[in-house]
Amino acid sequence: GISVGENEVKKQLELDAQRKGLKDGISVGESSIGLKSYSSRKSSRKSSSFPKRAKINVKAPPGKLGIILANKTDSKGTVVSGVRTTSVLADKISPGDRIIAIDGEDVSRMSVPEITAIMARKNDFERVLTVLVTPQK
Repeated sequence: GISVGENEVKKQLELDAQRKGLKDGISVGESSIGLKSYSSRKSSRKSSSFPKRAKINVKAPPGKLGIILANKTDSKGTVVSGVRTTSVLADKISPGDRIIAIDGEDVSRMSVPEITAIMARKNDFERVLTVLVTPQK
């Protein structure tokens, strides 16, 4: 009778160990995977929403500048949506850049028509555009 009892106990212990091992394995695996993807997602989101933007002043000569402006839908402000190849500023301004001031006048919250009006008003003069440059990826 004794030997049978011993075997039973041993079997029971093995089963318990297996069950425990399985349960622990799964839960540990799950939480470590979850943590990993969460932390990497968090850090990449942080860097994309605060890109380092350089602020530059661009001297724009009198006349047409050949830049196409667009209203940014997700945030206030006007971005350069395109630059004509003939533009005098083609080498200085690129699509995605944001014009934040003209001759020191803050235009960062203005819409395209307002900025175009200011540009047109100063059309015969040299203008200084303050541009937030999008970091080139």
